[in-house]
Amino acid sequence: MPRPVIHHVSPVSMPSINPVDFGAPLRWLRAGWDDLKHNPATSIGYGLFIIALYAVIIAFALGTNWYHVGLQLTAGFTLLAPVFAVGFYRMSQRMEEGSPIGLADAFGAWNANPRGILGMGVVLLLLLLSWFMVGMWTTAFLLEGKAELVLRFGEGGLGDYITALPAPLIIAFFLTGLVAGLVAFCFSAVSIPLLMEEPDLDFISALVTSWNAVIRNIGPMLWWALLIGMIFAGGLLLGYIGLAVALPWLGHATWHAYREVVNREVSVSEVHEA
Repeated sequence: MPRPVIHHVSPVSMPSINPVDFGAPLRWLRAGWDDLKHNPATSIGYGLFIIALYAVIIAFALGTNWYHVGLQLTAGFTLLAPVFAVGFYRMSQRMEEGSPIGLADAFGAWNANPRGILGMGVVLLLLLLSWFMVGMWTTAFLLEGKAELVLRFGEGGLGDYITALPAPLIIAFFLTGLVAGLVAFCFSAVSIPLLMEEPDLDFISALVTSWNAVIRNIGPMLWWALLIGMIFAGGLLLGYIGLAVALPWLGHATWHAYREVVNREVSVSEVHEA
């Protein structure tokens, strides 16, 4: 009898997740700030490019009187920012290597794993569009409820309630945005730096790794997400110029978060199929 043919499946390497403490996010911010100070012109220059790109989009929305769209695009900036921050990850990587850095390195980072990074961008864009749709459905539902109350009871007896209805609309907008933001954070906390460093990795594997990183360090990672939101909000309050510092700071810090949380040197499994 002929010998059976044995098929060997190539080893599949999935990064393992390191446990981190609540002090880790502050370490990442300190390391990110050091990277920003190392070459502020390049970091802030790339940050200004990202801001200019979004400013054009929001200016278009405001120019067409789509004020609500402009507000959502500003809020949605946080969902898509991890993809655009890939340039900061490359700069931090080059600093680790002791290599000189420039804007060419930041823009060249997109070529490290174009398919994977594009895939993650599509996922985050779909999440953003889903938030838009849920926000519109929620607004339509609340406004329809308001109109029905007015028709049924009149404005006199429910004046106070009707006047307060804009508050539920605002609350619903931010609550749905909070959910979308948390999901986006779980998907992108470490996935983009991982894709940039692993040219052959697919975006699904990176997404799963990022999700595991958040779930297995849920407390510290939620604290990290809160710090990101606070710094980003502070940059917005100072105008888009404030984001020119906040974005590179957070981008460099995210690289250090990835370095500490993701361990790519262990957890290699081989599967043999007869």
